[in-house]
Amino acid sequence: PIPLQPPDGVDRDSLLGALAPYVTPVIDAVTPGTPAERAGLKAGDSVVVVGGDTVRTWYDMVRHIEGQPGRPVPFTVVRGGAIVHLSIRPDSVPDPVTARIVGMIGAQQQAGSERLPMPFGTVVKVAWQSTWIIAGSVVSALHNLAVGSLSVRNLSGPVGIGRASYSAAQAGWASVLRLIAILSINLAVFNLLPVPILD
Repeated sequence: PIPLQPPDGVDRDSLLGALAPYVTPVIDAVTPGTPAERAGLKAGDSVVVVGGDTVRTWYDMVRHIEGQPGRPVPFTVVRGGAIVHLSIRPDSVPDPVTARIVGMIGAQQQAGSERLPMPFGTVVKVAWQSTWIIAGSVVSALHNLAVGSLSVRNLSGPVGIGRASYSAAQAGWASVLRLIAILSINLAVFNLLPVPILD
């Protein structure tokens, strides 16, 4: 199968990010024993640069971290009015939805977020395009499994989904609903495949 692609001129991450509320890249909490704690990241730090690129939202930061599993990533944060430079090596973990190996540092976002208004027509268009993009990611993962470029060990079962659900619940209802949408699209793609056991 050929992975589905977004329309010409439309960035995949921009479409997915458009469905999520705006969240500033400010650290609310750091999980003990994680790369973030070991590197010295602290609650209240405002992340401004990750991997040499300026970040404006929490999701900008997450994309940079997820793309560098196991590799040191330079961070620049503002702490108490001062600039602090850190180097964080994200843990390599399997994404419970796409089965990709992604980076994770163990930092939590602020609970509060700013929701920006969007015309209804734009919401429908972005939701439709994002659905196809997520479906394309599932098809791409299945293709990689079929050709052997992705190991079945990277797949997550009920335990992985449970962990993702717990993390989403901590982030708020918007994240929970987004996870439900992603899992629903996954099931839809699997049910379309001509494999009876998947039904």
